[in-house]
Amino acid sequence: MNYFEKLRSVAAGRRPSARVIGIDLGTTNSTVAVVTLPLPTDSNPETACSDLSIEQMTLSGPTYSTLVPSVVAIDSAGQDTS
Repeated sequence: MNYFEKLRSVAAGRRPSARVIGIDLGTTNSTVAVVTLPLPTDSNPETACSDLSIEQMTLSGPTYSTLVPSVVAIDSAGQDTS
């Protein structure tokens, strides 16, 4: 039994539904993904998980991306300088 099949069997009787959030912390960029349990019977590893689009403030206004910078700098006045 692979990990995906094991996740499906463990979560099969789970009510109400739950979300599992995973964070990939990279050295340059990071991303966040979510899986909603129980898994639909027709789901597969390629469709069960989705990346979250996260709002990021930039000098030209907000932008949305599934990749976010892994480094954030805050100056002594508490301002984000990244």
